[in-house]
Amino acid sequence: MPSGRSLKKNLGRWSMRRKSGISFLPSSSSNRPDVKPYDFRRPDKFSKEQLRALETMFNTWARVASLTLSSYLRTPVQSGNIGLTQILFDEYVQGLPERPIIALLSLAPLPGTVLLQLDIELAFVIVDRLLGGPGQVPGHLREPTEIEDRLLRELLSQLVANLREAWRILGNLSPALEDVIYSAQPIVQVALATDACLKGQVEFNLLGRPWWVIFCVPFPVIEPVARQLNIRTLLDVRRREPERNDALIRRRLEQTQVDLRVILGRVNLSLKDLIGLGPGDVIRLDQPIDRPLELAVAGGTRFLVRPGRVGRRLAAQVVKVLSEEESKNGPRDAGSQAG
Repeated sequence: MPSGRSLKKNLGRWSMRRKSGISFLPSSSSNRPDVKPYDFRRPDKFSKEQLRALETMFNTWARVASLTLSSYLRTPVQSGNIGLTQILFDEYVQGLPERPIIALLSLAPLPGTVLLQLDIELAFVIVDRLLGGPGQVPGHLREPTEIEDRLLRELLSQLVANLREAWRILGNLSPALEDVIYSAQPIVQVALATDACLKGQVEFNLLGRPWWVIFCVPFPVIEPVARQLNIRTLLDVRRREPERNDALIRRRLEQTQVDLRVILGRVNLSLKDLIGLGPGDVIRLDQPIDRPLELAVAGGTRFLVRPGRVGRRLAAQVVKVLSEEESKNGPRDAGSQAG
């Protein structure tokens, strides 16, 4: 036991160190572990490795879905950014817009339901394109009509079918569109409010502006196969992905509808003559009767044809396939050669 003099001496040293600012506590060095707050209410269910695999899944689906959209809407659609966030199901529901369009998906044999959310303006752009329009949004947003709903369901079914190949990392899935709803109320039964979910945002560029398609994947849906979301499986999928994508792209291109137009002829008119046109007037075109007509594909002349009739329908017989150079230089020279 230290003597009174020794104790007094030590206390004096401690007092001097305290006055000089010297601390007995360990300094914040690199040896101290980083302490981060942990929210037990919203735990992270997905590791960084799993999130990388999930991002690959969404990227693959986005590329395939852009081909489907391009084919259906007859206009180029490009996929863009991918954003993944872990949230609670209640947070997803609270963040829904006033007029959501939500597709309920099943991924048999996995349990539960996945949500695919469309912006209502995007839905009307899609419907307008499917009906032959330019892709306009109505001035007053409303719930789709029965015909519009049927068109949306047909396209959504194709987008859901694209998940089969794109999400193959999760196994041999059978994706199916179960329903399309236009209110947030029915989806509260899909998952518990406190269930962790993956919110996946996929960007598509359509008609000069970006649009977002949003997935909500409750963790219980993919929990049975969560272990498959790893680097080894991811590399294996990436190795086989180009071959599968090539075949899928080929199938999509073969199904793409292309607009063909037979050009009967051209003429330049003054505005005065144009305004004065009426029934019975004859317009003389610049097209000789013995020269083939132009067949335009997506705005560019690619073939020369002769007009005719098949049954009660007008028809055009291809007489020449134009080369790239002939298409670029103009069809008139090629037409004189074919004639």
